[in-house]
Amino acid sequence: GKLRSLIIQAEDSEGDIAEVVNGMAAGLNLTPEQIKSVNENVLVVTERTRRGNEFLARLRHLVEEYKPDLVWINPLQSFMSGDLTKGEDLGKFLREGLNSINTPPRFGIIVVHHTTKPPAEKVERSWSEVMYDMAGGAEIINWARFIMSLRADENQGEFRLVLAKRGRRAGVTKRVEQGAGERDEIVTTIKLRH
Repeated sequence: GKLRSLIIQAEDSEGDIAEVVNGMAAGLNLTPEQIKSVNENVLVVTERTRRGNEFLARLRHLVEEYKPDLVWINPLQSFMSGDLTKGEDLGKFLREGLNSINTPPRFGIIVVHHTTKPPAEKVERSWSEVMYDMAGGAEIINWARFIMSLRADENQGEFRLVLAKRGRRAGVTKRVEQGAGERDEIVTTIKLRH
């Protein structure tokens, strides 16, 4: 069925958000009825001043008012106070903060987070190691149930979506030839073009 999304973001202007919305509507060939449904089921909130406990209080209020199925937090470091490299600070925000708002679980939480700067020497990681490219401490990886990483490819506009932590459990498959027929093969990397 339809999922209600609450997106809390700190970095994009209204023009940036409109560009994404219009691009998705055009790319997916959405009908006017579908666009109306998106407008009814997706709430974008721009929050540029609250962090830590103030942000968590605002989030708690929005969740109670909007009753979302998915909460998107974009990006983590805009809303967390403390040091991203310290497990104690991460635990206070992620486990004590976000988890307490969602106890018992009523919605999914999707946290957008940046990776570290690329190393001077290019190193190719296996799909299961990509999750360790995130900036900050390991508590982020430990807290998350599932991790995806969007990585740029060599050609501009081409990306790989890597299903890193628990990626095989996602059940994403592609058809591959086998003998005289085809079979489904589980994949952990999806090629995308923008």
